Amino acid sequence: MRKQGITVLILIIQTVIAGNIWGQSHLSEPLSSGIYHLIEYAELIGTLKNVSAVRPFPLSGARSLLREAASVPGPFSAAEREILNRLTVEKSLTESKPVNLNVELETGLNVRAAPVFDYHSFNLIDAALFGDFGRYFSYSVNGGITYDRVNSDCFVPYEFTKQWDGFHFGSEEDKYSSGENTDFSFSFRTNPEMAFRFWEDRITLRFARLRREWGMGEGSILLSGSARPFDAVEGMVRLTDFAALQFLTGSLGDWTRKAAEQKMLSAHQLELFPLPWLYLSAWETSIWGKRFELSYLNPLFPYYIAQNTIGDLDNLSLGLSTAVTIPRIGRWYFSFFADEVEIDKPGIFFANPKNQYAFQTGIKVPLSFIPFSIITLQYTKIEPYCYTHYPQDYVFFSGKINTGYTHDGENLGYPLPPNSDEILLVWKAVPVKDLFVELKFKHIRHGDGDCTLGQIEGDIDTWLDYGDLASYPDKDFLNDGIYERISVFSIGGKYTLPEFPLEVGLGYSYVYADNFENIPGNTIRRHLFSLEANVSLFNE
Repeated sequence: MRKQGITVLILIIQTVIAGNIWGQSHLSEPLSSGIYHLIEYAELIGTLKNVSAVRPFPLSGARSLLREAASVPGPFSAAEREILNRLTVEKSLTESKPVNLNVELETGLNVRAAPVFDYHSFNLIDAALFGDFGRYFSYSVNGGITYDRVNSDCFVPYEFTKQWDGFHFGSEEDKYSSGENTDFSFSFRTNPEMAFRFWEDRITLRFARLRREWGMGEGSILLSGSARPFDAVEGMVRLTDFAALQFLTGSLGDWTRKAAEQKMLSAHQLELFPLPWLYLSAWETSIWGKRFELSYLNPLFPYYIAQNTIGDLDNLSLGLSTAVTIPRIGRWYFSFFADEVEIDKPGIFFANPKNQYAFQTGIKVPLSFIPFSIITLQYTKIEPYCYTHYPQDYVFFSGKINTGYTHDGENLGYPLPPNSDEILLVWKAVPVKDLFVELKFKHIRHGDGDCTLGQIEGDIDTWLDYGDLASYPDKDFLNDGIYERISVFSIGGKYTLPEFPLEVGLGYSYVYADNFENIPGNTIRRHLFSLEANVSLFNE
């Protein structure tokens, strides 16, 4: 027995040492990382194939993709290859230890300069313990304190997302409010994570609270990176080089409406890569009242069947995506999200308010004259009442539960409200190492109103009343309510200082809107400026 114990101890020590040698960290790479832009560019020029559209990637997976892209001779320009090789070497030399400590300061200032001066200020100090144990397990325990003055009017319409968790202390507002006020107040933020990766990196399991993006576009109609982080158990199984299964189950809520937001999200998606140039995927999601429901915890059980076998209690959605990529020419992509669809009346399909869906299509084109340059033209349409759902009456709750497709009062999908569309044109590039730039134009049309006045509504918290369908007019986009029209031009960039752990970002946006906030005749013009910085004070 003693010899067996010594053998086990030696094996454990060897495993830890092996983890340090390999330097593998399976923690997620944040969605804000520039690595994703480089990976996407490599896909568009043909040096990477069969890359999943589900993010974040494990850092180890992102490193592997960078090395794979850099190993392909030819397609990259000399300037691109220099940048990529330097980044690949830096990522490869990143050391891994069982215990690391990092303390970061993050600050952001958003200013509305005209016609009325106002500002939003976000300040965070965050500490994290993280590391790797062996080749297969990584962890991060972190927490921070924020000191904020919250003002969403200092952001481009529909781009504001909360950067803190929970309520605010120290202001005159109630702690369960949205946090917007003229005072500075304290809050907190935490994003813990445990991650496992094994079977030659074909299986990834993660228990984490973070932001996620599932989709090919600039913001996904299924699960968008703009959505608030939520705690979830999730996994990826790369069945073959041509197929991958993604799944998650997470806890949703809203601290401002805690009694009515006791819900969960389950989602699973099958991704297929049948040809080097073709991507296909199909997914399901379910928003369900919090309970121990095995049917949604099983990633192989179709939710549509599960929902009906357990009593049709929950909010089910499904959809599909496809993309066609021609190396060095570009990529076309399309996604469809079906929230509620009535197909027995095909003659009035597009006018029927019961048809609640969203779709997105776009093209991405790599440009060779500036390093890592991609231009995207995208159209997104969110039909009325999509992402909404009537409050569900569960026998095991004392009150009704809001099973809408939201978390912390924000969309889980694309950040536009229902009854909206958007044309987006964006250019991104990395002209020199450590500098990322972006130029963007978008035009949004969003309708709202009152169905009793013959108008179609367009609010994430206003659902279709199935008991009074006769009072709803036919859908007629741009003619069935009060429509705001918003045009936005934005320019910005981020620069990471060499040899110093500081990242600085600057941005400017000009906003012009008619009937703003769906108020007839309400025309606005805004000049918005942003400054952000992130620095690591202590990292060892």
